[in-house]
Amino acid sequence: MKKYLSIALLLAGFNAGAADLWCQGKVSRVLTYSSGELMITSSWRGDWTTICNVETPRAGIPVGVCKNWYSQLSAATVADREVIVYYSGVPDGISCSNLGTYGGAPVPGYVSLSK
Repeated sequence: MKKYLSIALLLAGFNAGAADLWCQGKVSRVLTYSSGELMITSSWRGDWTTICNVETPRAGIPVGVCKNWYSQLSAATVADREVIVYYSGVPDGISCSNLGTYGGAPVPGYVSLSK
């Protein structure tokens, strides 16, 4: 029994220091590099944040999903609507306002249009 309890505690520890993060606000700029990298400037960060890549998968995000996110983010920018970008397993101490910039940004779990 102690063996199973130790294994359960060990596995639980892998998520220690990580949290889910929902960043909500407006996107003021959408940029796609010739390499396919999709980046945004958002109200919660105020600097360029990489979302995904429309040419090659980035950290498991398929190209088709990235293209969908590009459409959503572009539409939100034009319509002046808010979006929610969700990040899973972000290290403690990281908030929407201090996410990594450019390629140092974590990979989103989803992008959602908001009212």
